[in-house]
Amino acid sequence: MTPYYQDDLTTVHHGDCLEVLATLPEASVDAIVTDPPYALGFMGNTWDKQPDFQDWCRTWAVECLRVLKPGGHMLAFGSPRTWHRLACGVEDAGFELRDQIAWIYAGSAVPKSLDVAKAIDKESNNNRERQLEFTKWMRSTGITAREIYEATGTHMGNHYLSSKQQPAIPTEATFEKLRPLLPKVPERIEKLVIERTGDEFSAFARRTDRQVVKRNIDNQATDFGRVRTVNAGTPVLDEAKRWQGWGTALKPAFEPCLVARKPLVGTVADSVLTYGTGAINVNATRFNGTDGRWPTNLAIDEQVAADLDATTPGGRSRVFPTFRFEAKAPTQERPKVDGVAHPTVKPLALMRWLVRLVTQPGGTVLDPFAGSGTTLEAAVLEGFNAIGIEREEIYLPLIMQRLGKPCDVPFNFEEGTA
Repeated sequence: MTPYYQDDLTTVHHGDCLEVLATLPEASVDAIVTDPPYALGFMGNTWDKQPDFQDWCRTWAVECLRVLKPGGHMLAFGSPRTWHRLACGVEDAGFELRDQIAWIYAGSAVPKSLDVAKAIDKESNNNRERQLEFTKWMRSTGITAREIYEATGTHMGNHYLSSKQQPAIPTEATFEKLRPLLPKVPERIEKLVIERTGDEFSAFARRTDRQVVKRNIDNQATDFGRVRTVNAGTPVLDEAKRWQGWGTALKPAFEPCLVARKPLVGTVADSVLTYGTGAINVNATRFNGTDGRWPTNLAIDEQVAADLDATTPGGRSRVFPTFRFEAKAPTQERPKVDGVAHPTVKPLALMRWLVRLVTQPGGTVLDPFAGSGTTLEAAVLEGFNAIGIEREEIYLPLIMQRLGKPCDVPFNFEEGTA
C-alpha cells in the first residue's frame, strides 16, 4: 500500500485501519498508543458509532496483536461508559490486560446531563393526558372548528377539539380570542392554558415565576411588544419543582487508558534482549529525571494537583505525573485547517509520556486511529519512528500540519532528561 505521507521517521496511511493493518508486516512495531472511537456517537460523528463495539474492538485488536512484537504494549484510551467493552474486546483478541492508567482532569468539561425539572416542564407541553383533558372540555362547550377559525384566524380548531389525533392546548393569546364564545371557564382549564409552554416570544406566554422583559422588533426594551424570557428561572409545574436539582450525568473528569501486552515468548528478560519489548521504561517516565518518583497508574492535571495539595499535607500531588490540561487541548496543540479541527485531541505532554513509557529508544510506535496526529507528533518529538492510520480524509491535513511543526528536544534516555 502506498503511504499518504512518508519521511525518515513517520509514515501516514489513509484508509480503514483493518485494511491498512493487514498490509503491515508481522511483529514489526514496538508499541501501539492510540485513542480509538468510544462508540458514543460523539457530536454526531459517524466514525464514533459502532453497533457491536466489543466485537469491533476485538477485530482491530487482533490485527494490532499480529503487528506487535512479542511482549509489545498497547495503550488505548476509552470512555468510562464503554471502556469495559474495549477491555473485553482487546482481551478476546489475545492480549494480556496488565493495568489501567486513570487520566484525571478538572478542566472545564460540561456534563452531558439532562435537567430533569426542565424536562418535566417541557414534557408537559406535549402531555397527552393534559391535552385531552382540555379538548374534552372544549367539545363539551359546543364550539366548532369553524368558529375557532373565525375567532383566531388559525386552523387549529380540530386540534383544540380532538379526542384522538394531535390534541393541543392554545396559548393564552389564542384562548383570549376564544373566551367570548365560551361559557365560564373552570379553574382547572385556566391552569392548563397558563401552564402550556408557548413560543418563547409568544405575546402572552407569561411565567409569573420567571424573569421576562418586553422587547420591540429592534430587540430594545419597551413596555410594549413581545415577551422574551431572559432567565429560565425555577420550574413551573409542581411536578417539575419536586425534581429541581436532579440530572442524569456527572461532570466528566476521568478517562481510562488500557495497558495491554502481547504475550511474551519466554521470560521478560528473553523478550527485552530479543525484541526490546516486554517491560516499561520506568526511568524515562519518572518526574524530575531519574531521581523522581516511580510512575503511577494515575495521571492528573494541574488543577487537580493544586486541589490535592490544598487538601493534603506535604503536597501529595508530587507523587503523580501531572500534565497541563484544557477542556480542548490548547490552540498550539490543536491544528485547524480550512475550518476543520478534530474534536477529541489529547494533550501532547500526556502522549509524549505514554510513548516513552512503552517504547524502546529508536523503536516504532503505531497509532491505528491517528486523528489529528497527536501520537505521531509525540513519537517524533521523543525520537521514535511513527506509523499512523487515519480513515477520515478531512483530518489528514491536521496531521500534516503537526508533522510540519519545528521539533522540540527529545527525551535523553541515558540522562533521563528532556
